[in-house]
Amino acid sequence: MPAILNERRAKLFLTKFSAVQEMKSLDKLCKGDLTYLLCTIALSWLEIMGYSYQNISDVKASLTDARDEIHDRIMRPYEDGKYETNGDLVGFKNFLERDKK
Repeated sequence: MPAILNERRAKLFLTKFSAVQEMKSLDKLCKGDLTYLLCTIALSWLEIMGYSYQNISDVKASLTDARDEIHDRIMRPYEDGKYETNGDLVGFKNFLERDKK
């Protein structure tokens, strides 16, 4: 996660808290709701920062960084647990061990 000061986190938390409360009030959340929320935050950021190649690139990079954080900290451990529970695909195990011989 980005290393931002606690004071900044506290201010941004209030925004997040408000969005979470609104999401809880909706019936049957879907992926489209999350996409809409992320896009509106990104567009608001661009409105504040200005419409430029660099700022658009920063939005894209931030969304990619967030995706990577979720993958590394949440998805990967979940998948690893499933490999232990259900077993790994034999072909992957053989492929990964080919250079160890």
